[in-house]
Amino acid sequence: MFLEVFHLGDHMEVDFFVENVKGDTVRKIFDENKQTIVEGNVLPGPIPFHYGFIIGTKNLDVTEENELNHSLDALLVGDINAKNGDVVKAKVIGALMLENKDHKIVLVPVDSKISHYVELGENIIMTIVSWFTRFSPVEGWGGPEAGKRIVEESKK
Repeated sequence: MFLEVFHLGDHMEVDFFVENVKGDTVRKIFDENKQTIVEGNVLPGPIPFHYGFIIGTKNLDVTEENELNHSLDALLVGDINAKNGDVVKAKVIGALMLENKDHKIVLVPVDSKISHYVELGENIIMTIVSWFTRFSPVEGWGGPEAGKRIVEESKK
């Protein structure tokens, strides 16, 4: 796989690999060795957005302790018709910063008029925070520039 990053105006376009579609109740994980999606743990509820990773990136927080050795996680907010394994063109609108340093890049479809995570509205922002606090305390949010910086730093 390769990373396609385009700087169009002042947003960053990326290729988002959909591991989990909105509503999935069992975590799906792309196995790079087998080049297929495998089932993981049962989720604590239906996932409220599309979830996966940005192609051509590597999670920056790889240590023996946390064993995170995977691509940079991302979530895609928006009504798109996608299925597990699809690759979707998306743009970076922010980053959710987690205490465990497994930050999540926030994306919208590339044709969305949204350019900053705050434009998602309080209900969607709180849904995202509520979902991820099940796994790690949230440190805060970063805007599009923070998201772009994390993506740039995580290129393989």
